[in-house]
Amino acid sequence: MWFKDSLTRNIIISVAVIALLAGAYIWVINIPENNSNTQEIEKTPSVSVFTMDVSGVEKIYIKNPQAEYTILQSTGGCSIKGYENIEFSMETLANAIAAFANPLAEREVDASELSEYGVDNPSAVMTISGGGTQNTICIGNKMVGGEGYFVLHKESGKVYLMPSGRIAMYMRTVNDYRPNVVASADVKSITKLNITKSGSPLVNIRRLNEDEKNKFSMFTSYVMTYPHYASVQSGALDELASGMEMIAVSNYVEDNPKNIAKYGLSNPKYVLEIETEGGSYTVSYGNKTETGGIYAMVDGKNFVFEQSAEVYSALETVQVLRLMERYAHIVDMFEVSEVSVTSGGSTHTFTLSGNEQNKKVTVDGKPANLEKFKTAYQSIIGIEVSGFAENINGGNEIAKIEFKYYDGNTVTARYLTYNERNYALERNGVIQSIVLKENITAMLEAVNGFAANPN
Repeated sequence: MWFKDSLTRNIIISVAVIALLAGAYIWVINIPENNSNTQEIEKTPSVSVFTMDVSGVEKIYIKNPQAEYTILQSTGGCSIKGYENIEFSMETLANAIAAFANPLAEREVDASELSEYGVDNPSAVMTISGGGTQNTICIGNKMVGGEGYFVLHKESGKVYLMPSGRIAMYMRTVNDYRPNVVASADVKSITKLNITKSGSPLVNIRRLNEDEKNKFSMFTSYVMTYPHYASVQSGALDELASGMEMIAVSNYVEDNPKNIAKYGLSNPKYVLEIETEGGSYTVSYGNKTETGGIYAMVDGKNFVFEQSAEVYSALETVQVLRLMERYAHIVDMFEVSEVSVTSGGSTHTFTLSGNEQNKKVTVDGKPANLEKFKTAYQSIIGIEVSGFAENINGGNEIAKIEFKYYDGNTVTARYLTYNERNYALERNGVIQSIVLKENITAMLEAVNGFAANPN
């Protein structure tokens, strides 16, 4: 009997415990989270505060702690009142008008006392009007313990919770509607690039003219005209220009400046001038800003802006010698019909004929082995320059190389005495650079050795 009563009691207790656990489980899975408001804010806002026809909007008045202005819209486009001479991004203005005309919130708030939400003393106000209709948004307090702000739609008296990201547009200043890029050019089609440092030219580069192409390396399309007339290394130029495609603004500083000297722009540290097939610009760089940027102005645009330091840093580190083509004369073997090398009173002439598949070569009129010629020819075109020739008056001729092209043009390179370690390179009558003596000596040894044993 005792066993039966005990068993019954245990069964009753077990059932009660199971019921309690089940109830607890149901309560747990339905318990409201402390940050339930935050969870709602993370959802995409879908509650319409009001709706206006975007095309019918005539003006939008904005007042926030940083700015007060009025956006105007007409059939002629968009503008900001009082800033008619300022260039704005029409896309940014149009997108802003569309957003202001159709604001979205997370949800409506049951607000009996407006002061509880700060909308009776707003931090920002936006009034949009057009076609006889007006709507006003008042930005109130930030929601405690979550994301978003309380806003009042003044005309309906309703209060809403709006995401912080959408509040940001009500806090914009006039400059936020201006373009982020104030100049651009297709640096892949450069026709001219000039850099001036403290009022004096640093380097001038331009595209080769048709009548110059045979004078320089077959691997370049550009020539340096200052500080020396020399072939430009295409890879080095591409690297220099790679970050110059766009002049981006990090901050607009002053419009119609009366004293550009305070920005260091009356006597710029650097001036960058780029011309391309698709556009051009000239930008001047002055002092560094307190935030690590650079004060700058673009020719034809009467405002000072701040730019990040990347382009300025590239200008500071320009090495003119590194821009120069490293080889004295890279000439494609299949472009020439004859190459002659003169030194010490004797000349060796290499004559080429046939096409690329059936190339033949002679040395001083005698048939020669093509593969051995290629090795000797490599020593001729592989001569590297070591610097610029500072003294334009050359000395005595040590060696002369002539390249005769199939089209009738001739390129002549003369190596002249210069100093203890170098010869000066005179190319088509112009002294441009210097070459180590040992490189010319090695080239002459290779040429003379091949001429003596061409097969």
